[in-house]
Amino acid sequence: MTEYALSTNLYTFAQAEKAFFAWPASAGEGETIRQMQPGDLIVPKFSQSAEYLSSEEGVSEQRRYCESIGVSYDEVVEKYRDTVDNGTNVVPFIMRVTGATTASEDADGNEWSGVPVQTIPLEGHLSTKDFLLLRSLPENIAAQFKGTVAQGRHLQILPPDTAKSIREAAAATDRSDFLRRYTLVAATTAETAEEALKEHGRPVREGDRVFIASHAGLLGIHEWGMGGHLTPVGQPIAKTPAELLELFQEAKAKANKEDRFAPGPALSAAKELDQLLSGPTNVIPIDDFGKFHNSYVLLASKVTQALDISKRDLPLTTPSGDTSEEGDQDTELDEIAALAGLSIEAVRAELPPEMVIQDSVLAEAVTALRAGKHLLLGGAPGTGKSTLAEALCKAVVGQQFEISTATADWTTFDTIGGYVPREDNSLAFEPGVILRALRRGRWVVLDEMNRADIDKAFGPLFTLLASSGGRQESRKVVLPYQEHGKQIEIRWTPKRSGSSPTEYLVTSGWRLIGTMNISDKASLFQLSFAFLRRFAVIDVPLPPRPEYLEYFLQLCSGIPDPYRGQIVDVGIDLAFGPRQLGPAILTDVAIFLSKALAETASGGPTYTDPLTAFLAAVRLFAVPQYEGASRKDVDSVSNRIKAAWPELSDDALNSLREALNAVALT
Repeated sequence: MTEYALSTNLYTFAQAEKAFFAWPASAGEGETIRQMQPGDLIVPKFSQSAEYLSSEEGVSEQRRYCESIGVSYDEVVEKYRDTVDNGTNVVPFIMRVTGATTASEDADGNEWSGVPVQTIPLEGHLSTKDFLLLRSLPENIAAQFKGTVAQGRHLQILPPDTAKSIREAAAATDRSDFLRRYTLVAATTAETAEEALKEHGRPVREGDRVFIASHAGLLGIHEWGMGGHLTPVGQPIAKTPAELLELFQEAKAKANKEDRFAPGPALSAAKELDQLLSGPTNVIPIDDFGKFHNSYVLLASKVTQALDISKRDLPLTTPSGDTSEEGDQDTELDEIAALAGLSIEAVRAELPPEMVIQDSVLAEAVTALRAGKHLLLGGAPGTGKSTLAEALCKAVVGQQFEISTATADWTTFDTIGGYVPREDNSLAFEPGVILRALRRGRWVVLDEMNRADIDKAFGPLFTLLASSGGRQESRKVVLPYQEHGKQIEIRWTPKRSGSSPTEYLVTSGWRLIGTMNISDKASLFQLSFAFLRRFAVIDVPLPPRPEYLEYFLQLCSGIPDPYRGQIVDVGIDLAFGPRQLGPAILTDVAIFLSKALAETASGGPTYTDPLTAFLAAVRLFAVPQYEGASRKDVDSVSNRIKAAWPELSDDALNSLREALNAVALT
């Protein structure tokens, strides 16, 4: 059973009256609905207003839709307003999927994907404020649902049992155990911040967040984790609130429309922090997710964005950017700010703690993304290219990215899409990997990207992948496909909204990140220059030898002496050999060794000899990387092992040599 969160309005409310839930089939949400199964749960968070468009056209569209499903528009609007009650009851019920996906058409002939549902009323009311503060609601979903939700993201998968927790929270009279707390604290360290919160009668619990400020600088966002302490989850800001006020005012004067710079929440944060440090209290509660997120979670990225803008000369005309003093409610701007202010610290926070990767690599990737480039990450197998690609995505768009692995068989059907037959023998356009991601508002990670025939698979995307910027926003790619009698188009746009079923929108905040192994490096030069210049090609190298050796030595701590030192030395030599091996591969070797030498139910280990176990691990995990290597390169592996253990008989090395011979070039 899968659980979903849904940001919605009158359409879903009207559908629930008829015991179904649906969305236009061409939208990203429609694709998610087609994956639903009976028993899945949907938690709808209704907007304060029934109308998603205040114009007469929007109301007319809703009226026509209600009539097409047999619901009185006037009656359902009145019921919606009574139920949602201006945002005091935004989750009145939960929907349980009761059957298979169905297809239908609205009054305008547009196809919708839907599922039959049963509504389960909640016992109490949840306001918008309480819903966003729920501990069971992931922070990234709350961030997307706090305001205007970007196209393709109205449906988000929830962790298991979230719906149960939401039902319990709605029924509780005291919700303190269910709601997160957000606080500003004047302190010089995380430890003194914890003490200040206790003295203020506001002890923190798991999931609570605190922004720590001092006169020397801003320590940034800290979260109370499972370890029972406040730990940083954001980056520090090396400026005082007074300096921030000056910076934001200067950037505001120099910003233009293409910057999408909205300094209102950041200015409010700087003023509030200044009051905190000069006022009578060292603790200010901010139990409002939207305010805390807009003003403080995004503050560091706003600072970086403002620093870039402030370096310009003053414009000759009045700036036309979004310089509203009001809190921004467009969640798409959150991502623009996160991209413009992307930092090494933000990416490292998304990497596994044990991953060894140099700051210089992160600096290249971060700067290239901010400069409007897509990325191609190259390096030895196991260096963490895919993990780094995912961390870069998470630092900007959270979980809103797609991962696919390219193959030599890829064509434009896989990347862009093409016609597929319907049951009635007519043809329908089915989007490929890239277009599906655009429809759902997601970045794309393509593993082993260069394995594909680039011209065959990506040719029509050259224009799409051009560097982003204001001059691109009038560009479009017309594809040789039609749907509903209209041509399929990919179009640059300042904002990802308002598309038709045949349009796929690209904004300046969209990125594609590809990976390739160093063993495939020759094929990099087979990529056309027209394709490569759309990317920043970044090498993800092995960790420095001393750090790598220390890392592998720790992994092999369970191997008895004198084998441990010898095995670690040989492993590192192989890692820096003709076919380099990244930490992920040596991690596999170490895990294999730990399992091989561990005691089993029979009273003894699977392998009694650590050296035999190591040779098996090398055969299983290192040898496959030598596929297609020269005889000289593959001989280097057995020669290095023989040099380390000259007492080894040829019989002991036979399995390894046979495996090497099988992959070597003849």
